[in-house]
Amino acid sequence: MDKPSSEEKTDNKAQERQTIVDDIKLSVLSVVFFAFAASCFMICFRADLTKVYTHFSLKDIGYIIFSYVTVLLLQDTYFYFTHRLFHLPLLFK
Repeated sequence: MDKPSSEEKTDNKAQERQTIVDDIKLSVLSVVFFAFAASCFMICFRADLTKVYTHFSLKDIGYIIFSYVTVLLLQDTYFYFTHRLFHLPLLFK
């Protein structure tokens, strides 16, 4: 097998750099998105437009566990079926 030429090595380094730059851009975009979502949530919370628990009692523990498990199952189900959709050739033609 032939050794890669210096030109190929340079191209690979340029591609690696571009990949890193793209990853950083996506990370910054993700931070901006989640910061915006958190800001919207805090504005709604301060305006008393949410139903967020701030004080817990023993009787609330069952509901909290039920809510957590329900959201976890719904999110995993959603992720599973959307992931399965990406394997359908119909979407890629």
